[in-house]
Amino acid sequence: METARCIIEVTAGVVPGKPEQEYTRQYAITSAEWNKARESEEQGTEIALLSERNGIAQGYASMLMLQPASLNWVNVHWLWL
Repeated sequence: METARCIIEVTAGVVPGKPEQEYTRQYAITSAEWNKARESEEQGTEIALLSERNGIAQGYASMLMLQPASLNWVNVHWLWL
């Protein structure tokens, strides 16, 4: 089992209330992925990895924002572990 190094979580819902579970997604970077990126001889590999996952999460969040009939808030949180 790989441990997470960073988690980017997208949640959405209708105010007032809690996040709707069907819209919640998590995008993780594992410790193994992070270490491999750090050990790479190419400079900026860690930044590229983080940017790639963040881009996917932000794209999903943007798609959710285009559903005002169903949702009226979207949050993107990231956590380093």
